[in-house]
Order: sequence, then structure tokens, then C-alpha cells
Amino acid sequence: MARTLLFLSSNGVGLGHLTRQLAVATRLTAGFRPVFHTMATAAQLVRAAGFPVLFHQHHLAANLPPGPWNDMLGQELLALADRLDPAAIIVDSTAIFGGYVTLLQHWAHRPRLWLRRPMWQEGNRHFLDHAGLFSDVIEPGELAAELDQGPTTGHPALKVPPVLHISPHQRQPRTIARRLLSADDDRPLVALQLGHVFGSRTADLRHRLLAALERMTVQVVDIHSPLEPPGPDPGPCTQILYPSYALSTGFDALITPSGYNSFHESLLGAVPTLFLPQAGPGMDRQDLRALWAASRGLALTLEADAGEAGIADAVQQLLAPDFSQALAAAGLAEGWTNGAFDIARLLAQRVQE
Repeated sequence: MARTLLFLSSNGVGLGHLTRQLAVATRLTAGFRPVFHTMATAAQLVRAAGFPVLFHQHHLAANLPPGPWNDMLGQELLALADRLDPAAIIVDSTAIFGGYVTLLQHWAHRPRLWLRRPMWQEGNRHFLDHAGLFSDVIEPGELAAELDQGPTTGHPALKVPPVLHISPHQRQPRTIARRLLSADDDRPLVALQLGHVFGSRTADLRHRLLAALERMTVQVVDIHSPLEPPGPDPGPCTQILYPSYALSTGFDALITPSGYNSFHESLLGAVPTLFLPQAGPGMDRQDLRALWAASRGLALTLEADAGEAGIADAVQQLLAPDFSQALAAAGLAEGWTNGAFDIARLLAQRVQE
């Protein structure tokens, strides 16, 4: 009988934590049954991937006080664990909620893994006090680690290579990707993928980016995830895709925030990228990632309030042949192995011990 593994993740409208867990779940060997409990509205994407999933709304989205909400979360997780009898619990979240603490304390006899990415802001330091609740703390690799001066630096953790849901070699060939993106071969294709990280500023930012690109001799694909409705009047370049990285071989340039997944996908996949770092309470240091890549000529970066002229100039630089050639020559993926395999192997070992 398959051993059940319980994956817990936070997020809200984002996909980062959940995508990393999917990277691990899809690389487990036979004999394991991943079950997901998430606060991400992306729950339907987990179900589409073939895994059972339970959605629990974050207290901010539910407009509930943290105390009662954590009590409910803890009771729900205890009931779920009693029913599933998980062989291990895997948490991917910066915040270790009180409800998580309740579950981890009651299930201290089973392996409990914390997938804790680096690049934290100082305000999240107190969550490290909960590290003792876990049997293992695993840190997904970070290309820009040398710039990280946040709370997790020096904190004990097993470090694995960067984790990707889709590895670069798993992407579609360029000709097929272009066809699926409805792109012709006569003009460069610029992909725009903003997600929800800019909140109420997203619509204005998208408008400025599209306005700048419309003045250029390029094709544009404005990518939305299935969780991000394009609005009542979507433009002709709007496409709903997940995971879009599978078609990134068809991009000549990409404009996206520098979150963990997008950053490592772009650089390891040699996609010429303009990073728009987002900053906010509780978020990772996207600015440091973008700075690291830009300082090495591996990407460009602009503030989200940049004007149309600056956007157009940056895209022109990305489309220059020497930029993509230099990025490919950097060979960041040479010798890289997907850390998701390391985590899957460790998880199997812990369950069998």
C-alpha cells in the first residue's frame, strides 16, 4: 500500500511554495501518495496534476483574527492527519503558523521536513524559532546566495541545488513552443508574466509594459495563470498558461518579477529576462536576485514604476543577439542537478528509517 505524504504550503494568490512542492511530489518514486493542504488559490492546479488537495483560506483573505483562525487550522490539520496517517509531513512556507505548530507537535514521531528557501527579510526572523519542530530543514539552492544577508544565513539547513518544477531539458522544442504560443517566425516574441505580486499596481504596470511593447516591432504574449483572470476585455495577446516555463524556449525575451521560481527558471533556462523585483512585508529579497543577475550581465532589471522609454530600451538590449549568446555561454545549467530529486530521495530515506 502506498505511504501517504502530507504536503503543507502557504501562499495566497501566488504559486511559489506550491510549485516547489509539486516539483518534489512529481519526482517521488512509486509507493508514495502525496496529499496537499494549501492556502494557495492554486489548489485546482494541484488537482489537475493528479494529486488530492484541500484548500484552507488564509486568515487575511478570510478576514478572520489570527488566533481563532490558527485554532481552526490546527484542528483541521489534526483531523486530516488522523484520517491519512501520513508517513511524513512536508512544509513549504516562510511563516510557521500556529496551526502548523499544533500539527507538528502532535506528530513529532514522524519525519517533518521544512522546505525553507533563503533570501528572507529581517522581519521574518522569528519564524526560525520553530526550526526545532522539524526533523529536517532543507534549503533550496539560490544562485544569488552570496548577496543574501538575511536571517537564514548561517542557520543550520541541508542545502540542495536550486529546485525547479520543470527542468530546462523538459521544455518543448522552440518550433513547437512558438506554434503553441501562436507566434510567427518573422518577429521576436516578448513574454510578459506579472502574476499577482504587484497587487493593486498590477493593472497599471501591465498597461505601461504593453504600451511600450506596442511601439516596438515585436510580438507579445501576456501570460496569465488559470488563477489570474485576464479581465472582462482581454487583449489579443493574452494567453492562460501553467506552467508557462514549458514553452519558454519560444520566448526571445521575458518580463517577470524575480521570485524564486521565475528567477531560477529564467537563468538556468537561458531566457533573456527583464526582472521587475517586488518588495513587500514578508516577501523574499527579489531585489537582491535581480541585482546579482544584472551585475553579471545575465539579466536586466528595472523598478516597477519605470517609464515606457526605459522599458523599451531594456527590451531592445535583451533582444540583441550578443545578450542571448552571452547568457547561453555563461552555462549556468552546466553541472546543475534539480534539487527536487535530492529532496525526494531524502524524504524516501526518512520514511524508511
